[in-house]
Amino acid sequence: WASNVRLAHVTSAPPVIKEGDKVVVNPYENTLKMHLAFQEMVMKNTALHFITSKSDLNFYDTGLLFGFQHAPEDLTKKRVQRLKDEAVFAMVLAFGEKTKYGCGFACEDDTGLTSGGRNLINWMSAADIVLDLSHAGHKTAHDALTFIQQEKLQIQIMASHTGSYKVYPHKRNLPDEILEEIA
Repeated sequence: WASNVRLAHVTSAPPVIKEGDKVVVNPYENTLKMHLAFQEMVMKNTALHFITSKSDLNFYDTGLLFGFQHAPEDLTKKRVQRLKDEAVFAMVLAFGEKTKYGCGFACEDDTGLTSGGRNLINWMSAADIVLDLSHAGHKTAHDALTFIQQEKLQIQIMASHTGSYKVYPHKRNLPDEILEEIA
């Protein structure tokens, strides 16, 4: 079946790690280290190629897009650019809980996009990293789309693995108006 796969979006580093009994957001240095190790392992398969531009989609038989399910909380503009330089294609603002960027789907009270989230979206736009709203809380996703429109940012947006809240009302799925806005 693998010969029929033309494009795959894969998570290259875990969104959270365990430190003793605590679960914490994976910090940047650790995330980058895990991402690079995963890349090295995966890319030993010479049939696979990094997709870093639209033209790569037509050039390679099977391509990989690397993404993060959760943005490390210690990002800077320089670090976001480094992630892009290391072939990180897409990133999620928050996996499940509240972060310095916004809320994930499991937040009891989705307070929306934060100032840190606005900074991150600006940095991602500058680095040409796709914003993936798959795990975002509904208000956070709405706020992110509104911010992008207001600021006229040139950033690609996707929801790589979610469903329709209207079809199946689970917090993990996004409302149709958000899915329509992404489309």
